[in-house]
Amino acid sequence: IAVFQGKSLLKDVPESSWFYRFANVAYQEKLLDISSGKFLPSQEVSRAEAVRLVGKLIEKYGMPSQRSAQVFSPQSLWSAILKLISN
Repeated sequence: IAVFQGKSLLKDVPESSWFYRFANVAYQEKLLDISSGKFLPSQEVSRAEAVRLVGKLIEKYGMPSQRSAQVFSPQSLWSAILKLISN
């Protein structure tokens, strides 16, 4: 997975935000569909958008290995995604 260092590629993601590196790497790796250059961190994420992101991650990096699958089961992944988007 890529590591981001440098000035933010996203207009609305300040360096002081906790998600700064994550958002910029996701944008840099074309995991997010952003044409405006804005991440919109306050905007809600739909289930469809979350599933699309997970699909892009699997497509780009493959399925987790057996060892990591023991820690991050599909059930725990979906549980985390649903918790994230339902708040």
